Amino acid sequence: MKKLIFLILVSLLITSCGSDNPQNIKEQDNLEIIVPETTEVGSVDITIPEAETIEVRNMMNSNKGTGMMTLLNMEEVKKHNSRESCYSVVDDKVYDLTSWIDQHPGGASNILKICGIDGTSAFRGKHDNNPKQANQLEEFFIGDLVK
Repeated sequence: MKKLIFLILVSLLITSCGSDNPQNIKEQDNLEIIVPETTEVGSVDITIPEAETIEVRNMMNSNKGTGMMTLLNMEEVKKHNSRESCYSVVDDKVYDLTSWIDQHPGGASNILKICGIDGTSAFRGKHDNNPKQANQLEEFFIGDLVK
């Protein structure tokens, strides 16, 4: 939720800066928000509609070059629980493993076990923090999990 609020605030900041082309902002660009000492900071309530997928404009970190970040809830992940469509969650990130099922060196059954569920413990149990498998997994990233 904090990430979502941050992205919305950054988007508003960029829009309010008067830039005609905010897409030119690069990851290495620095944004500085100055808050006077007398400013009171409160909480912001954001209601996320009950949608299967929510897309939030994200100017700093694009998802597969789309300029959008996809957020999925667990209800949507649960729908993709088969060989035909296999989504799994690892560390609050959602991955579409459908094309990986028959390519997995450990066998298709190990991937099919985690379709439609949070597969973090299964993934960590087999691969721990091995960078090779973590990098491989990132190829299948489709969005972040909304809790």
